Amino acid sequence: AAGGRPFMGSCDGLWKEMRLLGTKRAQIAFDWYGSRYGVENVRGKRVWTSVEARIIEAEKAGMKIKANLNVYSAPPWFFSGDEKTISTRVLAEQYHAEWLDFVRDFVTRYGSRIDEIEFGGEDNGRLGTSSFYKKLYPEGIERDAGGQQWLVRGSAFDDLMKLECSSCLLVKQLAPCIRTSVLRPSQGLPGDHWLFVRRSLERIGKCFTSFGVDTYGSIPYYYGPAISGSRQGTTDDRFHTRKLISEWLKELGHDQEVFISES
Repeated sequence: AAGGRPFMGSCDGLWKEMRLLGTKRAQIAFDWYGSRYGVENVRGKRVWTSVEARIIEAEKAGMKIKANLNVYSAPPWFFSGDEKTISTRVLAEQYHAEWLDFVRDFVTRYGSRIDEIEFGGEDNGRLGTSSFYKKLYPEGIERDAGGQQWLVRGSAFDDLMKLECSSCLLVKQLAPCIRTSVLRPSQGLPGDHWLFVRRSLERIGKCFTSFGVDTYGSIPYYYGPAISGSRQGTTDDRFHTRKLISEWLKELGHDQEVFISES
């Protein structure tokens, strides 16, 4: 179906079950640093064991792989003060070369086995509404038509845009056959103007080759005739995001393919 490539979620360890449901693609997150999937938890020493194991597991289930290289997983030694303690840390431009070296290493090792690489993930919620960075850069806050405040300027926003764009361009240089995507925004309900996403696309709308959206609606995610309650959504709500982004990419990008990433 249009917009359904790939239609899946992060289901590590459930590849066989997902395959039985008809899913043909796996979304797998890989962290530069992190207790669960970190590759470089000791400075200068990259261990690819978990990466290899998870790729093999997905391949055995017959899956094509979309790798999410987590741009918020930079090691803590690049940060200081309170920034070291938050989960959504944006790497300063002065360290981007080290991140790109990690990306280059990943693509060199696994590029022939990867269909798409995604940089970022629900960035509108992770950076756009970050109380930490909004406090640091109050001049970068802008309100959408509904009054929601978004961080759309300032060093952190600039650094993230440069990081994701340069990552996509590096992949294009190393392995042009690999699709690239960024941002993967969520929560784009009708009436939500998605200002963070709009401002991001104004900056980097031409850097990537495809664009994934998470079509989550209201929280909790109530759908179906057996569900009651004022927060129940509709299937139309869930596809509003894809329609909106498709329009914006015609204007600000190069009419890239839009797909449902998580739902």
